[in-house]
Amino acid sequence: MSELIDIRAENAQRVLDNPEFKRAFTELREAIFIQIESADITDAVMRDKLMLSAQLLQRVKRSFEDTVATGKLDADELQRKRITNRRGM
Repeated sequence: MSELIDIRAENAQRVLDNPEFKRAFTELREAIFIQIESADITDAVMRDKLMLSAQLLQRVKRSFEDTVATGKLDADELQRKRITNRRGM
């Protein structure tokens, strides 16, 4: 299981570090907020849809970040176990 977590974490980090992902994420986020700013104040449905889009976009990024964090925690735990085993505890 640990190996799978590590692979997923590495893949997620590659995505987060990828310049095209960064560019696409930034452009999408900016486009959504430009639309929010220019939306008719009386069009609550459109503003709600745009806000939902912004939230979903952020959740996608957070999912990758969480996967990376889980991999780091798993690696730290594995390292602690190795140190404990070497000490014979």
